Amino acid sequence: ADMQDIAGVTRHVAGLPPAGGRAGGDPSPWTARGVFEAMQAAAAHTLGSDLTGLTVAVQGTGNVGADLCRRLADAGARLVIADPNPARRDRLAAIHGAEVVHVDDILRVEADILAPCALGGALNAESVGGLKARLVCGAANNQLAEPAVADLLMARGIANVPDYVANAGGIISVSAEYLGEDEAEVAARVARIAPRVTALLERAAQEGRSPAVVADEMAEEVIAAGAQRAAAWMHRFRIAALADPQSLPRITGFFGQRGLVPATVAVQTGDGAMRLRIDVPGLDDGAAAVFASKLGALFAVTDVAMSDGVPAE
Repeated sequence: ADMQDIAGVTRHVAGLPPAGGRAGGDPSPWTARGVFEAMQAAAAHTLGSDLTGLTVAVQGTGNVGADLCRRLADAGARLVIADPNPARRDRLAAIHGAEVVHVDDILRVEADILAPCALGGALNAESVGGLKARLVCGAANNQLAEPAVADLLMARGIANVPDYVANAGGIISVSAEYLGEDEAEVAARVARIAPRVTALLERAAQEGRSPAVVADEMAEEVIAAGAQRAAAWMHRFRIAALADPQSLPRITGFFGQRGLVPATVAVQTGDGAMRLRIDVPGLDDGAAAVFASKLGALFAVTDVAMSDGVPAE
């Protein structure tokens, strides 16, 4: 309801109720699902076990933490939880038979896995020194108080799944909503989190480096590959518009305002209509799809079609 109220005054909002089979709604279940599957993969790699019978300490039982606890309980894990909201915490404990500890103690409990799902910065030099868990995998953003904490975890033999690797499910849902995709696309992308975690931990172990450092490198490799592909291919937009004197400058200005220079602009007019073919380099597929949707909303534009890409000249 809050997001719908916000949408009444700005279009820059996500998490709206899904409509027409498209993705949308509360992204927290997708975040929890991704963290849970990341934890499964990490436990198999690091602890040589599934989650059955393992003790997981969950710091924070809000929307994501509570959903994660449900999944963990269903998987047969033993839960130890902490949250500053006693009513929310105790209700969850009663449902799942979880042990409750004070928020100041959750990082030091005897557990196989620690799942930070509250505020960021929980892991620092002091708290890492008291950890008894052998694996850290949770939903909180910025779990490490500073980058050097990753080295402290590694020195103590504690495996760590970086936050943005494990908790990507929520932003995957939000991006799919923005791109007009459906829930099947969201599910397919979230399902790739676990194999990515396995590949990350295997590479980190082989190279003797922190998963945090390796994850950053892997992300940079993906970004570089996407940029290379965008430079090698152009997306072709075929646009139909009314033959209004402002149509052409408005359409070409749409790209210029976004720092993009079309490689080709071909125009045909007749019968009160204008047809344009615009080839634009430097776009990935997702951005091109968003631009096609926004072009269709411009005044005087009656139709937009987009190709998958043509080779850049």
